[in-house]
Amino acid sequence: MSILDEKKKKLGIDQMDIRDQKEIFDEFIRAGGRVIDLQADPSIQLTQKLSQFVEAKEAKLSEAQRRQQEAAKKQAVITSSSPSTSTPSQKASRPSRWELFWDRLVAKWIGILYGIFNFWGNKFSHHFLSLLGEIEKLSTENHQIFTSLFYQDKNFSYDLRQRLHELGLSHYYELLYRIDMLYDVDFFRLVRQLLMNPPQPLLIARNSLVRVFKTLLVLDKYKASLNLVVEKVLGEEQKMRSLNQTTVNKNIQTINQNIYRIFYVIFPRLLYLVDYYYKDLLYLGKTQSFREFLNFNETDEVGYYTRRWAEEDEQERRRREEQARQKALEEQMAKEMEEAMASSDGLEGLPEPVRMGIRIIRENLNFSDIIENYKTMRDPRAQLPIQDKAFLAVLLLEFFDKSFSFLFISGQIQFNIFFDAGTRRDYRSVFKDLYFHIDDIYKAMNEYLKNYLELQKLDTSLPGTSKERYIKQQQLELARSQTSRQIRNKVQSLMHDFAMNLKIVLEDYEKDRKILHNPDDVLTLDNRIFGKKISTKTSVISLFSQAYYVASALDFLIAEGEIGGYSLEIKTPLLLSQLKPMV
Repeated sequence: MSILDEKKKKLGIDQMDIRDQKEIFDEFIRAGGRVIDLQADPSIQLTQKLSQFVEAKEAKLSEAQRRQQEAAKKQAVITSSSPSTSTPSQKASRPSRWELFWDRLVAKWIGILYGIFNFWGNKFSHHFLSLLGEIEKLSTENHQIFTSLFYQDKNFSYDLRQRLHELGLSHYYELLYRIDMLYDVDFFRLVRQLLMNPPQPLLIARNSLVRVFKTLLVLDKYKASLNLVVEKVLGEEQKMRSLNQTTVNKNIQTINQNIYRIFYVIFPRLLYLVDYYYKDLLYLGKTQSFREFLNFNETDEVGYYTRRWAEEDEQERRRREEQARQKALEEQMAKEMEEAMASSDGLEGLPEPVRMGIRIIRENLNFSDIIENYKTMRDPRAQLPIQDKAFLAVLLLEFFDKSFSFLFISGQIQFNIFFDAGTRRDYRSVFKDLYFHIDDIYKAMNEYLKNYLELQKLDTSLPGTSKERYIKQQQLELARSQTSRQIRNKVQSLMHDFAMNLKIVLEDYEKDRKILHNPDDVLTLDNRIFGKKISTKTSVISLFSQAYYVASALDFLIAEGEIGGYSLEIKTPLLLSQLKPMV
């Protein structure tokens, strides 16, 4: 069909009566139009000749195919004397080089007419390059929406596939996955390179463009139902995640518009281009089928990924069942152990985090050994009585510091920065700010130690009946008591804040997992605490749990337990049962 015939058909000229046609013609003349000789336009003559050539060529190819089929039927009846001998009919069925040349020429001219190549056919047209750039824009928009389906949360992707499987729509998930395969960073980089007018652009772009075409070709027969697929899958995601209906509808509309543009505008151009690439290789002597040219394999058949995911999902199902069974067993064992310990260690009735924290303190600290270590190091703290509450509070704070400080300042622990209801959350900064308050407590403890040592010197330097001695002693005792209370209040407040934020981390791990980036990483740690080397190998989240227990225990011991109150020393230790007077 010529260009003139196409315009007439599009405007519906042939369906109008003579009077309407005349009115349109008169209006055209009044608007300044003029009648020209179409035959005088070389481009129109070329188009007409090319159209006639294509029609004749197609008729010739149809006749050649018919003769080839008849020859094949005759050849099937005749038994050949030698399997390797080529018959005349077989040689005749192969197109000549001249025919291959004309096939390639026709394919190139079709590409020129459809705006794929420039007039000379040696470069891509600006219009076609803009279509390739549009693939990047459309596929990027789709990829941003599809990320939550395929990549963001593996557990959700598994649950969604299971949901679609129950509805008998397993292949819907794969169809959207194949649409998302258009998002190809290497292809986007190639398009930008083509815009820079490189030498031999048709050659350097061939493999990438054929790969994109193949991705679309696999989906082409499903394009009429892709709108339904998008609506169904995103609808299921909306139900499972309780998403806003307006946002989901907007995403569905965006994807469907992009799909229409890709398959009904861009894909036909790629078809003409790949047809030229194929016929060009045939002309160059590389004999192969179109399927071989596209390098089709099992991964290009719809259903391949569905089968592979089904196998992976079955493994995941078994893993979850085993994990649930193991967790139930561990919970039962932990419950039995907790009941046994609670009945024998005097911690029954306390909150669980406090019980766990006190058990950790009991297992890792021997106060007599700590005092001996201080004496070995000639640390002046060795002169303080172990029952001194300020000293004990700072000692337990130091245990927390040495055991868990790396959780708040080490690069091995990776925190995420995210927004919660419009508020920026950075828990690494929160924990760092809390941790740096520990130094203030250590400084206060040094002042408390100086006061205590001065009081000890006063006891031995002045006569027992001296009034000056008594007044000085009262002043130092009062200062010691006030400093002790200040130290314990600071430790209790700091541990309360630590416990509160550590609990948030643990609760987030059970639900959203936004705060920690590597909660399940297993770390091997070598620590020296009060002269004792401690080696541990455990997960990051387990260490956060231990830190939460110890912080909760310190908060309780000072607020309601043995380290609180008004006296300076512990008289009858119950919770810290291994705390005994030094002999």
